[in-house]
Amino acid sequence: GLFSEAEGLLVRALRNSEVTFSRAHPKTLNIMSSLAKLYLVQNKTTEAEALLWEVLEGQEAALGASHPDTLQAVNFLCAHLLATGRKAAAEALFRQALASCESTVGSGHPVALTIVNNLAVMLQHGSRYDEAEKYFRTAVQGSLSAFGPDHQATLRAYHNLATMLKNQQKNEEALAAVNAAIHGAQDTVNRKDTQAWEVFNELKVLLKALPTPSSEGGDELPKFGCCYWDKAHRLKDPAEMKLAPIRPPPDNDRSTSDLEDAKTLTELMMARSGKHAFSM
Repeated sequence: GLFSEAEGLLVRALRNSEVTFSRAHPKTLNIMSSLAKLYLVQNKTTEAEALLWEVLEGQEAALGASHPDTLQAVNFLCAHLLATGRKAAAEALFRQALASCESTVGSGHPVALTIVNNLAVMLQHGSRYDEAEKYFRTAVQGSLSAFGPDHQATLRAYHNLATMLKNQQKNEEALAAVNAAIHGAQDTVNRKDTQAWEVFNELKVLLKALPTPSSEGGDELPKFGCCYWDKAHRLKDPAEMKLAPIRPPPDNDRSTSDLEDAKTLTELMMARSGKHAFSM
């Protein structure tokens, strides 16, 4: 079938690249990465994992630990580890990559934000909500700075944060996050950008599912970042919204809860890379 044909082409390309350059050359590693993803699609997990580790080690040696290609390799390998139940190994890789980013390009780098978000997703599924919330807020702040309020990555970061808050019955905080996202993007979001427009509409659906806050009795209105709500429950000056930097939480006091939905994280990362999602 098509998979077998594609595998044969990639195997030949890999051999030719090894001869022309070397096995550790970045071009060879890129082909190796594509072959590993194809193996995953075919459920050839043993072959895929061996290549994913080799790609990561090769990218680190050739390009550095904080290079975008290296961080992407971390994401794919962690997705595989999570999907096969090895959450401790995945978390260690995520945190190692994030520490490398913080010491070089910063945790707000566009590719590093993917690791921040995926680490938060993993922590959320492990019921480690306080840690997850801090990372989700870091992802929101970083995405706002790196991409702007109407980018799909920013909108998705808001959606992830708001969904987790809603699931914890923190409805006012969730509502504040959703409104901040909608008001920040509603005048500029591009309907032709299908990813951004899809998430924007998901946020509007989430908004309808949340209760409206009440200001009766003089209660303080909900806030998000430095922004407050007016009496009509609209965000004031959303374009000026800034979030205070949030440091990663300490490594202690971690839950040992099992990851409940590794496939979702795996499919999310595959989709962001432009590849087809795979199942384990």
